[in-house]
Amino acid sequence: MKTRQLSEYIQRALTEMQPNFQWKVVQNSEQHIVEVFFTFKVDVDKDVQVQDSEGKLNEPGVIQFEDAIAFYDPAISHASPQHYLQAFEMNFRIGIEKGYVDAILKQLNIVATQGSAQLRDFAEDDTIGQFDLQWSERNFNGTLKTMKATNRYDRTYLKFADEKEESFIDKIKKEDESDSVERI
Repeated sequence: MKTRQLSEYIQRALTEMQPNFQWKVVQNSEQHIVEVFFTFKVDVDKDVQVQDSEGKLNEPGVIQFEDAIAFYDPAISHASPQHYLQAFEMNFRIGIEKGYVDAILKQLNIVATQGSAQLRDFAEDDTIGQFDLQWSERNFNGTLKTMKATNRYDRTYLKFADEKEESFIDKIKKEDESDSVERI
């Protein structure tokens, strides 16, 4: 994979991983944040009613859970880490190591898979009062340690690529550097 852009890398890595959840990667250039929204659902009896934290009831026969993780630079991002399942700090000028991102995505797949089973248990057991998805920092750190110990940790940096279009002046400067000639 030759990409050096964080959001593109995550998109490709999740496509190849084929995780147990649906997902969408959003790069917000204005807020300097990359978000990975994910959702999973479980089929339940049509008479099971569950209310979420916003007061919405589930559709008959299905309970759907949604959450997100984020990559942000605390120096420039307009992010509220507490609004995410997990938020990962990075320096957008330097980037973040691919191995670290790979461990995050692997842990996300595990958390979502376990969450799906826990959501099913929650729907079927009246004694369970609440469902919360939990990120295990201990398991995540174990994944990082294992990847490094087995030489599967890639230290190549992925950067937050700003989607702003290159200015006309910058384009001219690049052309001058390469001695390009243009006919008018």
